[in-house]
Amino acid sequence: MDEHCIFKSDDMAMVPIRTDQYGDLHTQILTYKKEPRIAAHTPQKTLEASCRFYGSTFQNLRSDTARLSKINSKPPILLSPVISIFLFSTHSERSEDNIWINIEFIQDVKALKNNATKITFSDGQSLITTATVRTIWHQYKNAAYYEHIIRKHVKKIKWNTDNPIDYSKPALDVYETLCTYLVINNTPKV
Repeated sequence: MDEHCIFKSDDMAMVPIRTDQYGDLHTQILTYKKEPRIAAHTPQKTLEASCRFYGSTFQNLRSDTARLSKINSKPPILLSPVISIFLFSTHSERSEDNIWINIEFIQDVKALKNNATKITFSDGQSLITTATVRTIWHQYKNAAYYEHIIRKHVKKIKWNTDNPIDYSKPALDVYETLCTYLVINNTPKV
């Protein structure tokens, strides 16, 4: 899979679409203030390729979330600690209706008729999902909680007074990223 199909920090969502005469499922990637791009794979395969690109697997990221946050049903994932991409799903990853959403760009969530939901992003783009507004808010809150758990553990490492760090150095972001990896990889497995 080429880099064109990798989910990046300015991407807002991976949406399933049918693009050709045979009805094959592809992925539309919504990007902040840009035209969407199309990946010739399902959203789940596109996500799995993105996970590999950032050095992990989807199953490992799911397991990390469950281990750190105890969220087991439709867990959000931290796609990349380096660029801090937290994603949540609207449905089970096995569902063809599933959309993966980057929590950073959500501006508004509104209920529509027939239990559909409209999600508007910070640049004005929007999408409609068959998930209920209640489900979307629940998934969003799980992702925000997971992000909070990661940040809380990173702070504990960063502010360790036994080993003070010179925070005026420009390499602080690298240190925070390494702390995030440390939190993910050193939390006891259940």
